Order: sequence, then C-alpha cells, then structure tokens
Amino acid sequence: MLEGGLGSRIGVWLALLIVACFLLRLAAAWPGLAKAEATFFRPDSELYYGMARSLLQEGRLAEAPGVARLATARTPGYPLFLAGLLALFGRSVEGVVFAQLLISALTVVPIVLCGRLLGGARAGWIAGGLWGLNITSIAAAPMILSDTLYTHFTAWQVYAFLRFWRRGSGAALGVSILMNALGTLIRPAGLFWVGPMAVIIMVQTRWGLWRRLLAVACGLLLTAAIWTPWMLRNARLGAGFRLETTIGTFLYYYNAAAVMAGVTGESSTAIAERWMAEDERLFAEEPNRFADEASRVDHQVRQGLAIFKRHPVRWLLRYANPLILLPDVPTFLENLGLTQTGQGTLGVLNSEGLLAAVRHYFAGRYFGLAMTVPLLLVVAVGYLLCGWQLVRWLFQWRWDGLLLFAGLALYFLVLSSPAPAPRYQLPALPMLLAVAGAAASKQVSGTDATIEA
Repeated sequence: MLEGGLGSRIGVWLALLIVACFLLRLAAAWPGLAKAEATFFRPDSELYYGMARSLLQEGRLAEAPGVARLATARTPGYPLFLAGLLALFGRSVEGVVFAQLLISALTVVPIVLCGRLLGGARAGWIAGGLWGLNITSIAAAPMILSDTLYTHFTAWQVYAFLRFWRRGSGAALGVSILMNALGTLIRPAGLFWVGPMAVIIMVQTRWGLWRRLLAVACGLLLTAAIWTPWMLRNARLGAGFRLETTIGTFLYYYNAAAVMAGVTGESSTAIAERWMAEDERLFAEEPNRFADEASRVDHQVRQGLAIFKRHPVRWLLRYANPLILLPDVPTFLENLGLTQTGQGTLGVLNSEGLLAAVRHYFAGRYFGLAMTVPLLLVVAVGYLLCGWQLVRWLFQWRWDGLLLFAGLALYFLVLSSPAPAPRYQLPALPMLLAVAGAAASKQVSGTDATIEA
C-alpha cells in the first residue's frame, strides 16, 4: 500500500532517517536508563505495569498481581504490548524503553508517506525531519505510557485515510478504520473518530452514494466488532458497557475541575482532590447505591455534566485550548535528569496560565529551558508552516484540505484540550507535520499541496 516511488535509493535515505531519529531519542533517554522506573514512570504507568505483570504472572488482566479485582480502568492494548515486551526482555523495563524508542523512530515512515501524498517527495522528507526533531515526541518516546504506541497506529491511520482520499482505495480506507479501532484499544482517543470518518467518506464524490453508505456501515461494523468483546467483558464485571472507566475521572475530576478553577481561581488540582475525597465518603456511606463500578462512574459523569450545564461557555472553551500545543519541555528535561516531576505544574497552568506555570516549574533556574531553544524553534517552524498552509486553504476555499485537517489532526487536539498535557498532541502531529512539509515544499518548488480526491 506504500506510495509509488519508494525505490531502493529512497529506502536507504529513509533507513538513515529512522536511525537518526532512534539515536536522538536514545541520547535524550540515556541519562534516565540507570533508574528507568523512577524516570520513565508516571502515575498512569503503575496501572499499565500492574496489568502487564498480572497477565504474565497470573494469566489475567487484574490491576496488579495478587489483586482480585480485574482491571476496567484502562483499555487492554498497551498492557498487552507491555506484557509482550517484558516477556521478551526478561521483565526488563530498559528493554521496553529501547523498544518504544524504536517505535517512535519508525513512526517517521508513515509521516514521510503522508507528506509525500500531500506535497511530493520533498514535503515527505521535511515532515519526517520535523517529527524526528520534535521535542514532545522525543520526550514521550521512553515513557511507560500508551502515547508513543498509539501515535504509531494513528500515523498509519492518517496515511491510509489520505491514500483513500487521493486514490479512492477501499483497501486503504479499511486499513485506516482498522488502525483506528485497534489504536482505540491502546488509548481511547479514537472513540469518536467514526464521526469525522463518516462525514469525510460521504462528502467525497469519487464513489457513488450507495458505495459511500456501504463504506460507512462496514466501517462502523468493523469498529464495533473489535471494541464489543472488551466492552462486554467490562459490563460483566460491573463496570458498564464501556471501553474503560476513566471517563468519569476525566470528565469530573479533570475537565469539570478545570472549569471550576476558571470560575473560582482555585487550583484545579485542589478542587479535584476535594471532590475525590467527598466521593470516597459518599460511596462508603451509601454502599447499596454505589455497589458496582458502573454506578460510581455514572455518578461522576452526572456530576461533571451538571457543572458543564451551569458553565457552558467555559466548558466549550476548554475544547479550544491552545495550551494543548505546548511542547513537552518538562518531560524532556526530566528524562535528562535536569528537573523533577510531581510539582503540580499542570494545575498551575490550568488555573493561572502559561507564564505562571513556567515560573512555578523552573523556579528561576532557566538554564534547562534555554538549552531546548533549538528544538523549540523546530516546533515553532512546524506550527507556522502548517498555519500558513491552512490560511491559504481557507482563502482559496479548499474545503477538502480543511476538512481532512479537521478530521485527521484537529479532532485529536480538540478532544484532548480540556486536559492539555503536551503528550496528548502527538496523534495530531502526523497530519500537522505533513501539512507543514507540503507548505515548506511549495516555498522551495512552487508546487502546491495536493489534496483533491
């Protein structure tokens, strides 16, 4: 399914680019490898790691070995991947880190191909270079979190969908839908992507109406066939017919807490901690009402929606949060051992803004920030090029390019904006950098980005 023209000579250059990406990520992660668990674990990592070890030791996806409760808080994809790597590398976290560095480096392949589809060979190489030097992708690569693996699946999803749009390939569309469905079992960011998918399929005119309707129906059936077994398993465990139960935590303790922080000026972290304590008391006082996990999650969802109804404008503005595009300087420096995590910076960012968060995190010690300036300039160039191309499409009314960008990049940014951790931008970067590459290529060769169906 690869775009024609990837001959042996180009293959050599692509291999060299992959090696360069890997070595750069290895260099950035190397200082942390001596104490990999302390450096590359975050709060979410513990549950992933516990599920993986439970699978290896007991043959079941519990929250940790020896815990009776089977895990429903997370989708199974990343724990399964983690368990496979731990088995392969003799339970070595360092082995997992090396594998993820390689996966991050290999993600450059579909990104190069996306750029080639939008703007030719030069656009592909520029997009690949922007990914290789992207500080957020470098920082996220060794972390024992699902983002690097999920982004790899998303990059192939985006490439296959662009190929469907350009070539009318039903096989490419099927691959794109498959990558989204499987990727959502790694991280549920693709849960609602079937909406943009259906819209874009229906507006393209290469296929007749009935074929488009059939494609949407088959896409929904394929997605349901992949998701339903895990959702039925969770329902049988009392967690409700859902992919994972962190939806309540995210909606109430993160999103709604951030909305209230904007209203009251209090830290979103302090608000979330208070609400968690209140709910713990409520669940303990009314055990019959909250007898299973589904009832507790439903309570969290109701509480979150009630706050959104009281502050609808603030809630909607949470989904237009440009802070999601911030480069992940903190994690990059933490991996190098120059700064430390756990300072509550995200709460400060949500309640007081960017400058206050920078002052809080660095506490007057700005040497680490200064050393990242070259990588930050790369990020800025990518954003500026992409923005310039989008503005050109807008003034030319190239609605197809704008629609594809909305479905393949903006969707991920909007979905993750309420909790603007920088790593959540990663799934949007394949399309964003491909558009940036096409814009840069036009400046050099005068050939405009090609997005016509």
